[in-house]
Parts: sequence; C-alpha cells; structure tokens
Amino acid sequence: FVYIMQFLNIIVSILATKSPRYKVISWQDIYKMDIGIFGGSFNPIHIGHLIAAEEVFQQRGLSKVIFMPTGISPHKELGDLIDSSHRYQMIKSAINDNKHFEVYDLEIKRSGISYTIDTIRVLRELYGEEHNLYLIMGTDMINEISTWKDINTLSGMCHFIVVNRSPIPANGISKSPSLECGLRGIKVFSDEKIAEIERLKVTIPTIGISSTEIRDRLRSGRSIRYLVPQCVEDYIRTYNLYGRC
Repeated sequence: FVYIMQFLNIIVSILATKSPRYKVISWQDIYKMDIGIFGGSFNPIHIGHLIAAEEVFQQRGLSKVIFMPTGISPHKELGDLIDSSHRYQMIKSAINDNKHFEVYDLEIKRSGISYTIDTIRVLRELYGEEHNLYLIMGTDMINEISTWKDINTLSGMCHFIVVNRSPIPANGISKSPSLECGLRGIKVFSDEKIAEIERLKVTIPTIGISSTEIRDRLRSGRSIRYLVPQCVEDYIRTYNLYGRC
C-alpha cells in the first residue's frame, strides 16, 4: 500500500509537469481519509485491543486503523517485552480478517527510542496534509502526556481520540470524573484542543483483559482461550513465547 501511494504521487507530479494548463486532481483530493493510529507494545495483542480499535473505527467513522507496535518505548520499561518481529506477526494474524485494520512496522524498524512525534512526522510525509491523523490512546496516558517529546508540535499535527474504559455501575450512573476535568489540569493543551479531545472521546465498557494478565497466565500454565484470537494463541505456543505454555 505504501509503495502504491508513492507511485501514484509520482504519476500525478509528472502529469502536472507535462500539462501545466490543466489542474491535476490527485487521488487524495478525491478520497480524504481519517486515519486512526493505535500504538502500543501489544505484548501480546488481545481481544481488548481489537474491540477498542473496532469501537473507535465505528464510532468515529474512520477510514482505517493502523496498529503501530512500539520498538523501545520512552514510557515503559522493557521488562519481558518479546522480540518485535513476534509482536508484529501476531498483530498481522489477529487483524487479517478485518479490511479496515493495518499494521505498520515503522517504530520497530527505527533504532533507539520510539517517540510518537517522529512516527507522526513520517506518516505526515507519507500521506501528506490532505488526510486527518487520529492518535488513539487510553485515559491512563493522559496523566503522562505532558512529558511526551514535542507535545505542543504533536498536538498540532494530529487529533487525539481517548478511549475511556469506564466501568458501568449497577445504577447506570458513573461517578468517575469527566475526561475534560482531567484535561483541565494539563497545561500543554489550549481550551480549544481540550474541547476537541472531549468531543472525540470514545467510551467502551471495561473489558478486563490485559497483556500482563495473559503473560502471567501463560507462565502459570493457565488457559488464555477467548482472551486472544485463536491464531495468536497458536503462534504463542508454536514459538513457546512468554515462558511456560
């Protein structure tokens, strides 16, 4: 897909040079995309990740969602992070039946620490300014977002979609503070940006699945059936990942 886009851009440039009297309309002008970027270690990818991505895709009417496995994250310790090639392949298998999902290896091929701003810059070069980029994140990342590299520049280059995994109380009334209340304490965002983040937020029920729990289950010999796609479980057992299986 990346090579096709680059080829089309070259053809459009040639046509524009050869026929200066006419305005050449690029394929981007015809089809403006809203692209979600879902980054994370995906160690391993599980059903919760897939449900969250699908909900964001549906609720925000995105054109597609790109899964972006991290290389070396500046915000997480390496711990028992398995090789990036395994994480990439598990994502590829897990999303194989969803035509709206893609996986890119930009960050895992990059040497050194993976900063979000660098990834967004590459995607901007790849897709141009015509398309909208939406960075998908959990509410737990809001507290640390002020520490992100070049956050002011980043906020101007993309939109933020915060997935609010709130528990559903028995009476149907949530006592949790709103996302906007939490954002008000973050000085890096303008009031307009805060309002936009609040407007774009996506709320999904608590799924209660984590990669940490899945790794613990594998080490202790417990089942991970239905917590990950069957193809992911098969891959883990084939390569004996995460210790005892």
